[in-house]
Amino acid sequence: MVIKLYLSRVSGSFVIKVEQEYIKRILEMKGINYEEIDVSDPHQAKEKEFMRTKVKLDEVEGVPLPPQLFKDDGYRGDFSGFFRAVETESLYRYLGLEAPKSEVEYIRLHETE
Repeated sequence: MVIKLYLSRVSGSFVIKVEQEYIKRILEMKGINYEEIDVSDPHQAKEKEFMRTKVKLDEVEGVPLPPQLFKDDGYRGDFSGFFRAVETESLYRYLGLEAPKSEVEYIRLHETE
């Protein structure tokens, strides 16, 4: 199971750059392995088209912009969902991953047992 982060290395949008860096920093801090897919790279045209067709269009107006997150081929969400998951200590559930025992998310899930 692979977390895929669809991003753009040549985005002219400061907001997109900040959002992408935030996601990468959190994934690295948590030790979550992920694959970067640069949708601005012409060699990644198939991946870019895959991202655009899989993103739930009712959640996005127009063309979906990076950053977008997938687990394998399943869409997980965009920056706002990721940020909300971090802030509510539910990142692993958001990504479809098992939380490590050292994480608050794991402890909260298992405290009633």
